[in-house]
Amino acid sequence: HITDLLSVSEEPEKLRIYDDEKTGTFVLGLAETTVEDESQVFQILQRSAKKRITAETEMNKYSSRSHSIFTITVHSKSTSSEG
Repeated sequence: HITDLLSVSEEPEKLRIYDDEKTGTFVLGLAETTVEDESQVFQILQRSAKKRITAETEMNKYSSRSHSIFTITVHSKSTSSEG
C-alpha cells in the first residue's frame, strides 16, 4: 500500500509504482511542496509522520513495517552586490 504523506486529501489515493528505463522508478501523482527555509521542511516532515500507518507483524509486535521516502530538490540562486 502506497500513501502520499504530503497530500492534503483525507481520501486515500490509489497510487502505483512505475519503472521506466529513462526516468527510473517513480510514483505518478505524488504531491510536491515548495518551501523557503529549513523550518518549513521540518514542519512538513512532522505533519507527514503523523499520517504514517503502522501495524505490528507476526514476528515483531513493535515493528511498523512502514517506510518513508522523501526526495528533496534544492534550487538556489546566487545574487551579487549589483542585484
